[in-house]
Amino acid sequence: MQVSGVGNGCFFNQTCMAVNSTWADGCRTRKCVLYRTGNMTHQSIAPISAGCDDEGVCRKVGYKKVTDTCMHYKCKFSNKYKDAFFSLDKGACRATDSQCHDIGKRWTEKRTNICFIYKCEKKNLGYLSKMLEQKCLDSNGKCQPVGSTGFPAKVKGVVRKDCSCVQSTTQISGIAIRCKG
Repeated sequence: MQVSGVGNGCFFNQTCMAVNSTWADGCRTRKCVLYRTGNMTHQSIAPISAGCDDEGVCRKVGYKKVTDTCMHYKCKFSNKYKDAFFSLDKGACRATDSQCHDIGKRWTEKRTNICFIYKCEKKNLGYLSKMLEQKCLDSNGKCQPVGSTGFPAKVKGVVRKDCSCVQSTTQISGIAIRCKG
């Protein structure tokens, strides 16, 4: 953006704008102002209002949005730059079901025969879904801790009645369901 004073107006993007005129510039409204400092007269382009561009939609200062990666942004006005920008307000962790979990929160994700318990942690470069523990998933949808016994579980498509959740050195997950009979 090129700005300069011309007679009694402001030069903006190769156009002379009259003093006290206002115009839209993207998500901003600008005004050509004339002011005096001692014997000097100055023209300046002042921001009247500003908003944040959200993929072609102008958002007001204070507007909040959450991205599909669980980043929370807020439209804020910067006095330094005299403009509005989206800035990161807070972040969170994204689960496989696309839910967002705040820092410090725990959640459980259930997959075939296994429950994974996660906690959201802030790291230097972002947010981490840290796996805290694994449990066995019974046929009723409950998570059974390692060492539990006597619960029903679906194994190879068949519901078995007397099962236990054990540590395993052969399963990638580190736990396994073993059933009697």
